[in-house]
Amino acid sequence: MRCIAAITALAFLAVGCSEPTAPAKLHPSGPAFDGTPPPPPITGSGDADFSTTSIDLVPLGGGVSPTVLVGCPAATSFLFSDSYIMNDPDNNEWLHIEPLDVNRHVIIHETHDLDPSKNTIDVVGMIIGTDFTFKITKTNGGTLQPGSFSTSIHGIVTFTSGENKGQSCETDAFFSGFFTVGGGG
Repeated sequence: MRCIAAITALAFLAVGCSEPTAPAKLHPSGPAFDGTPPPPPITGSGDADFSTTSIDLVPLGGGVSPTVLVGCPAATSFLFSDSYIMNDPDNNEWLHIEPLDVNRHVIIHETHDLDPSKNTIDVVGMIIGTDFTFKITKTNGGTLQPGSFSTSIHGIVTFTSGENKGQSCETDAFFSGFFTVGGGG
């Protein structure tokens, strides 16, 4: 009997002093699907308006007519297809805009903070009009919400036709639009 007790005690000692093996969770063999993944993007369509803000009529010589347009006048409206995702109403939103008539796109990303004064919005891409291109270089501000966006952006206008063809200028602009969330257009 003592022999069985001694062997049992020795077995417990061997098990207790052996190297522990890590649970399988610490050595993943693939992606973890424990959490809730973000929802897939919702596709839809919409319309957008773009216009530069530095358009002024300046009198020629002595303050009398005729006047000349000074600044960086550019404007366009266009239809687009979109991909929209909001992974959490209090966190992040993305809108990918792909105009129907050109092979360019614009991406708008807004990050929400618990302190609304710390919310950020970023707009990147290029907007193409009938006689210009506008390369976005900076986002001044704006909002993105389900179904609409309104942004103030900064960039470089390059004229592609007309009397200003080949000329470029730097300016602020407004870019806004409406889009469907969840089908239909």
